[in-house]
Amino acid sequence: MTDYLQNISNSPIFHAPNTGNISYGNTYRSVIIMELFFLAALFILDVCTTEFILMNGGQEMNAVMVGVATTSSALHLLVKGFVLAMIITTIYYANRVIKHAGTMALVILIGWYIGVDFHNLGVIFL
Repeated sequence: MTDYLQNISNSPIFHAPNTGNISYGNTYRSVIIMELFFLAALFILDVCTTEFILMNGGQEMNAVMVGVATTSSALHLLVKGFVLAMIITTIYYANRVIKHAGTMALVILIGWYIGVDFHNLGVIFL
């Protein structure tokens, strides 16, 4: 009976395949980078849809961005880029202080900007 168990434990099916350089840290970093690119795309979509709405007679609903969005498209994009850079810095710092805290904030921000972009698209198409 013992020989049978030894044969099972030595079987290639029993052992997990070699994953090479794939590790939790590498995969986690890749997911965060992908989420940051997704957030950047949402920011760009927000700027584009907001500018389209403003060009067609709409109003900026964010009280903080009224002066920026109505001034120029370049300034609007520049301010959103600065905000994105601050978010990336904060997420990096938060993940270093408390594990996954920044990632959770990033997921919440992605959800928020999905809602913002859907609202803007609803204003445009409805």
